[in-house]
Amino acid sequence: MGVYVYKSIHINAIKIGNHCTNNAWNRIAYKGFYSCICPEEIKNKVSIHDLTLLYWYPNLTMKDEKIFHKKLHEYKICGEWFRSEAIDKFLEMVSQENKALECSKEDALLKRKKDPEWCNEEIIKLLNLIRKKKTIYEIALEHERTVESINLRLRAVATDYWFNNKLSMEEIEKYTRLTRAEIQEEIYKYASNQENHDEDTEDTILNTLDYYNRKKEPWSEKELENIKTEYFINEMNIMEIANIHRRTPGSIAFKLKSLELIRDVKKTKGYDIYLKSKLYREIISTPKVAQSKKTKVTKPLMITAEEKTINEVYNEVVELRKDIKEILKVLNSLTYPILHNS
Repeated sequence: MGVYVYKSIHINAIKIGNHCTNNAWNRIAYKGFYSCICPEEIKNKVSIHDLTLLYWYPNLTMKDEKIFHKKLHEYKICGEWFRSEAIDKFLEMVSQENKALECSKEDALLKRKKDPEWCNEEIIKLLNLIRKKKTIYEIALEHERTVESINLRLRAVATDYWFNNKLSMEEIEKYTRLTRAEIQEEIYKYASNQENHDEDTEDTILNTLDYYNRKKEPWSEKELENIKTEYFINEMNIMEIANIHRRTPGSIAFKLKSLELIRDVKKTKGYDIYLKSKLYREIISTPKVAQSKKTKVTKPLMITAEEKTINEVYNEVVELRKDIKEILKVLNSLTYPILHNS
């Protein structure tokens, strides 16, 4: 028996609880804390990979644990979870004779129960439970697997949907309930794992030309932000980004240049490999559809308000001159007879 203190890697929270073996990691190696009351923000993120072991006191008892919970009540979030600020007060309460010991996470992972291989029937059952909006923990219980195993299988399904079934990102989000960030991360990992260092590296990453079917679609603001993040922050090359957005690597490179984010298209990450790829050879060998000559349309003469005023004045002057000529003719016809009679 001992008392542990775990910290979430996602939020500012710690969990203080007890465990009966000599390795605190054994407590969460298989099923995490999914059977416990957890903060809403991390209820699906309490596996062994989501937590850090801060302290492990194998000599403390369940009675000590209850005392800690009671005295730290002001920091309580829910269940056995407390705000991280409680750690200082916790350490003050632990007597000096009780020393924190280290324990092996690796040992716990090696000894945990191994999940059996997934079969097609089980994957169908998993997706049906997702469609019925069951929680990840409920699904794990139904399959008698770890939550981590369920999440890993959903990520594998998402990758298969993207590369093999050619589903859209929105469809994959709907069918797996994974976030877009999680799906893109898995797609990137899959593409990276396909890499090798021989001359055919790019062909294991890139697809055929018909895969990149979004060439004529307009770029949304969100998509532009995504390619910036993928290229500069995630340090992905243009081929990896192309697979995510289903636009050719060339389109990605030229878009980065049009946004004035790079100076030279040929110096973008992965462009040199792209030029040697089968995809590039397919693109340059594909005959372009002859474009019909467009009839040149003469644009109507645009007249500004100032020009319009000048033209109106000119026309009025012309009309006035005509009127004056007519008046002079009438005057002449009257004047000549009078002068003749005199």
